[in-house]
Amino acid sequence: MGHQLTENNAIRLRIQAKLREQGVMLNGAQPKPLESQGFMSKVFTLDSNEGKLILHLSDIQKEQKRQKTWEKINALGSLLAHFPEIPTAPVLCSGIGGKKYYVVQYMLPGKPAGMRILRDGLFYDLRHTWSKSIAEDIERIVARINQIPLRGYGWIVQKKDGVGGRYRTWQAFLEREFSLWTKEIARAEGNTTLTDKLKRYFVEVLPGLTLDRPSLVHGDITNPSNILISRGEVTGLVDWEWSLAGDPAWEFAFNSPYPLKTYFSTLAKEPSNEEKQEFRRRIGVYGHLYLTWAMYIHSKNKTFYDPLRRHLVS
Repeated sequence: MGHQLTENNAIRLRIQAKLREQGVMLNGAQPKPLESQGFMSKVFTLDSNEGKLILHLSDIQKEQKRQKTWEKINALGSLLAHFPEIPTAPVLCSGIGGKKYYVVQYMLPGKPAGMRILRDGLFYDLRHTWSKSIAEDIERIVARINQIPLRGYGWIVQKKDGVGGRYRTWQAFLEREFSLWTKEIARAEGNTTLTDKLKRYFVEVLPGLTLDRPSLVHGDITNPSNILISRGEVTGLVDWEWSLAGDPAWEFAFNSPYPLKTYFSTLAKEPSNEEKQEFRRRIGVYGHLYLTWAMYIHSKNKTFYDPLRRHLVS
């Protein structure tokens, strides 16, 4: 990010000022890009009197602007600070500068468990550091995350009464979002052939997607690049950009390697066999909806849009 921060001096000065208010002082060294980078943001390390920090710098796309991602991550940071058993990086500051938004956090130990790659026109998850015990640890952590109480459904926002979503029901959120997703996909496709099929599917499955309460959902936990591992242990879950208040089954809708036995047994009340079957059914249903959402997010980027489309129609 060295050259990017130099080009955008306003962001650099804003970050320095916000950190200084908290007694965190940056040294004069240029920020260094991490070896592992995200699809939609650049990640760098900063040296400070408090140790190494992580800086996420991203262009503000239409969806990030709609969700005010920088505010969402800050709100989540405040919420998750009350759950030290969940390995997340405390947020020091976040905000916008010009056409970019930034998030600065303490750096967690460990390296990504793997990475999501494109191969032969499809997405695959490579897991470099993996074992049965790591998978079980992740299931335990995710089960704990999914039990954090929230108010309202939908994309995470800071509310007067806490962190949660803007919608009264999960179905209301899905109806509103699905309409946005398919409208953008039809524009990208140049016709409604695909979206007409998606809409018929959605009308069919929506009645079976009711929830009694919202759960905190990370939203991209099956991507191994969002899981940090050190010495065979999970040391961090990162990149909460797509977090929401909704159905925890959404967590496992794409490329999930988790058998979920440990997940179910970690919940405050282990589900019955019938409830487990219903949870797995919803995971299957969300597969198409998750890909619809992902195509909407990447509708202007054919490098990602076309492979996601292949996953959807295969």
